[in-house]
Amino acid sequence: MQQRILIIEDNPADAAIINLYLEEAAFGHVLFQADSLRGGFQILRENEIHLVLLDLSLTDSIGFSTLEKYLAEFSSVPAIVMTGLNNDIVGVQCVRAGAQDFLVKGEFDSRALVKSVRHSMQRFQTQIKLRESALQLASRQKRIQEAQELAQVASWEMNMATHAMKWGDEMYRIFGVPSQALSLSLSDYLNYVYFDDKQKVEAFFTDAMKDEEIHKIEHWIVAGNRIKYLSVRAKVQFDQASGHLLLIGSAQDISDQTGAFPPRPDKKRDDTRWSKEVLTALGSQIQKPFFDSIGLAHLLQKTAGPAQLDLLHDFRVGMDDLWLHINNLLFVQMALTQSLSKEKTYFSTRAFFQNLHETAELQARRAGAGFQFTMQPDMPETIQGDEKKMTQICFNLFKCAFSENASPDTPLQFQFACTTAVPERPEFHFRFIPGVKTFPVQQLHAALEEGDSSQVIAPQFSAKTPSLAVSGALVRFLGGRYEIRETDGLCDMLEVWVPVEMPDVKTASSSDDTYELPALNILLIDDHALHRIAGRSVLNQVNIGGAVELAEDIPTALHLLNGRHFDLVLLDLQMPDTDGIEAFSTLKKHTSAPFIAVSPSPHEEEKAHYLSHGFSGYIAKPLRPDTLQVEIRAALQTQAVY
Repeated sequence: MQQRILIIEDNPADAAIINLYLEEAAFGHVLFQADSLRGGFQILRENEIHLVLLDLSLTDSIGFSTLEKYLAEFSSVPAIVMTGLNNDIVGVQCVRAGAQDFLVKGEFDSRALVKSVRHSMQRFQTQIKLRESALQLASRQKRIQEAQELAQVASWEMNMATHAMKWGDEMYRIFGVPSQALSLSLSDYLNYVYFDDKQKVEAFFTDAMKDEEIHKIEHWIVAGNRIKYLSVRAKVQFDQASGHLLLIGSAQDISDQTGAFPPRPDKKRDDTRWSKEVLTALGSQIQKPFFDSIGLAHLLQKTAGPAQLDLLHDFRVGMDDLWLHINNLLFVQMALTQSLSKEKTYFSTRAFFQNLHETAELQARRAGAGFQFTMQPDMPETIQGDEKKMTQICFNLFKCAFSENASPDTPLQFQFACTTAVPERPEFHFRFIPGVKTFPVQQLHAALEEGDSSQVIAPQFSAKTPSLAVSGALVRFLGGRYEIRETDGLCDMLEVWVPVEMPDVKTASSSDDTYELPALNILLIDDHALHRIAGRSVLNQVNIGGAVELAEDIPTALHLLNGRHFDLVLLDLQMPDTDGIEAFSTLKKHTSAPFIAVSPSPHEEEKAHYLSHGFSGYIAKPLRPDTLQVEIRAALQTQAVY
């Protein structure tokens, strides 16, 4: 078969030489000739051409753009570029752009020309076949992908040494992960596994890597806002190209075959422990920046002028509201997950009521209301109870009271006492007397009763009612009670009683000289600079004549303990790179001083845990003078130092 060759060359002598070379080599061909690019295009449109010899310098086109124009119109016909310039760079660019070869005029003979023509035509045919194969492969892959999508089957592989994973497109779709996500690993896969299935899925991957058998498992995943049920297979395979052992597998979404929701286990799942851990961690994460802000406000208050004090008061009110809403939310969630617990601690009644008074004062100032705040004169010095929840009850009632009674002429009355109507059952007693009777008793009863822990908030509540609902639920949870006195359907008085314990009969107004602490050398260990500054300020208030040293980490604390004597150590339980018990064990080897654990998220179980491991006391952040004084005295008595 004769090859139909087109020469696009504006120099007749060069065209004649090419024809001569082809005849000399006895190359069976039919030659077509054009002296311009436009003329060459016309011949290509009218004839079947097998190869084009293209000069880059023509009357109607010059340079590399000549090839670009040609390929834009006739890329289906292979071309060999010819030029009078001996420039390898131009040649390489032409071949990369789509030319099959590059010849320099005057530097090739008949043999080189025929060799280039044959090579170019063979190469072009190979390229056509590769393109066709690629298209067929792409079409086949598309069909496979569509079949996988229809069957919801995905492929994946995992490097057994590094646990790095590669996912197919359908895998990304099933898990709801963007396909751009890179550096996936087994731990990323496990993060999507439903809580109940995590342990068995981890065991599945471990077992699958032990032999060359096919392993199967079905499990649930949480993908976005959907729960899906997967059938997964895996098998070990050696990849000769990389030399790595791989675990290859498939995953099929079979949710439609099993229903849209995970099956309920026969025995009660341990959601309580899990929810409690999460909520405790959440509370701690929220409370740390909150306490930072409160501590900063206390420090600024000592140096602020009148204008700054007004701003700080507004800031304190906002922070109190934030604290209240956060704790109400946490209480609701923990009630719904049945993970509530009582957090009994010994606390100073003086500090407790001072905190309540400051909050009431700030709320009254913002509401433009008057109030009277009275406390039983012979109030016990310390009581034992859930201080946090008792504070939460009062704060909620304050918020509702001031929102309804914003009148300076008719002040609200808040009265506090510890009663012993039943000697073996002392109670904290809170009494609220509204200045203006605006609370409908029926609504008040309904709001407080809706605080039942099984249904804390109902959708029909008004804006104030959630605070009342949480207060009612807290009162009942602590084993307390409330009574409402009324006139003409409006509240005259609301009284709340909450059980507490009174460890001693010493009163807060006592003038017993033994209440004062001796001068002590105290070491405070806390990694947070603001907490150290605020903590030292509080310690200096109760440790008159003593000394307070600060340490930001365990090595600094060890250096101080080895250099001097300390009577007491306060240790933050959330030091970086160590836990409270480990830090205590390390430090205790270097001192005989008692240790008080300082917790940002106090809990009765946590307190019992740390006391059982050798701590002499346990106190919550932020440190308060009266509470701290009580705890220090108890810790020193435990060590028979005080």
